[in-house]
Parts: sequence; C-alpha cells; structure tokens
Amino acid sequence: MVKPRKKGFDTMKKKPILIILAAALILAIGAAVVVILHEKPAKAPPTTPEPEAPQFQLTADLSLSALFPYSGKFVEDGSDEPVENIAAVRLTNSGETDYQYLEFTVTAGETDYTFIASAVHAGASVTVLSRERQPYASAAITGGKVTTQAEYMTPPSLQEELLEVYVSPGTVNLKNKTDRDLPGTFTVYYKNVDENGLFGGITYRASVEGMKAGEIRQQTSAHLGQVMDITYEE
Repeated sequence: MVKPRKKGFDTMKKKPILIILAAALILAIGAAVVVILHEKPAKAPPTTPEPEAPQFQLTADLSLSALFPYSGKFVEDGSDEPVENIAAVRLTNSGETDYQYLEFTVTAGETDYTFIASAVHAGASVTVLSRERQPYASAAITGGKVTTQAEYMTPPSLQEELLEVYVSPGTVNLKNKTDRDLPGTFTVYYKNVDENGLFGGITYRASVEGMKAGEIRQQTSAHLGQVMDITYEE
C-alpha cells in the first residue's frame, strides 16, 4: 500500500536550496560592488608635483615649497620652448596683500636661483620656474629673500560694474552689460593653470578696444587659464 505524500513536503525541502542560492547571489553582487568602488580611472600625471607644505618663509606672508625639477614648456618668457630638469618652486601668498610684481632669490646647496612672479594675489599659490632656466640641483632651501616687490596701485578687478566675464580653458568672453557704449580700452591680464592651479610667474595680457552696449567680445589664448585683473581706460 502506497502511503499518500504529505502535502508541502517538496516545498519545504526546496526552501534551503533556494536560500543558499540567494545568499550566494548576494555575496557575488557584493563582491562586484566592492571591486567597482575600489577601481579608479587612470589619471594623467600632473605637469608639476602636488603642492607641498611650505618649507621656507620668504616674508611674513610669502612662503615657498621645496625646490623641484621641472620638464616641459618654458612659459616664463612666452616662448613655450621645451626645457628639462630646471628648478621650480611653489610660491604661496598667505597674507592680505595683492602683489603685482615680485622678484626673489632662493639658495639651495651652493646654488642661487632667481625667480620672477606677477599677479600674486592674496591667498593664491603659483608654480614659478627659474627665470634663467637654471638646472635643478637640490631641493633643500637654505636661504632666500625678496629683492623687488610692488603692490597694485588700484585693487585688481574684473570690472564687474561694466562687464560680465565668462572664462573657459583658453577663452574669455566679455559682455558689456551696460546700456551705453564703452569706447575705451579693456586690458585683460591672465595666467596659465595646470592641475595644481596657477602655473608660471608670467602674466599675459590682451586688449579689447571699444564695446557697444550689450556687445560680447571674445579673446582666446593657449595660456589663458585664469583672469587675474581687467583694467579700463577711457
């Protein structure tokens, strides 16, 4: 005599198998998520090293990173000529003074290096290359001093009362936002940037002559990374 099968036996028997399969699936998905979260896209190396903590205090508000070797385009004279292993330094202005121009020397080992930087605003840091393209020899700074400095005669401005300024890499758009013609000359002062911010002691400039009411004018340059100042002369 065949005993009748108890109702629900097969269902109860299959549940542990389903639970095990579900747990395995959850673990597999979790592992995949961990892999995705830890996998980072490849990043191109920066033009200059990551900024370091200040190593040498030039003045109460101007400090320097250690010297480091730079290879790439020489921007300090606008030539963009290739250079290899020349001395560079990161200059930081932690004070409240906007400097229009600075010259300073740095001593490392037995070598004296000369640097020139312009448009060094309060709170800014900028990578400066040896003006004379001096080869890098040592990172440790043993001395340094500011030999020439000049503050702005009038505070740097983007002429917000006259212009709307839109900046993208390599381009600046200027719009006369007034309801009148502006017949004078706007001079735009700008600097290079790289992955670490402002790059190069040099500051470039471009001029715009006269703007009609509501007119938009555009300036382009391979060196245009950040606008530092705009002046207007009627």
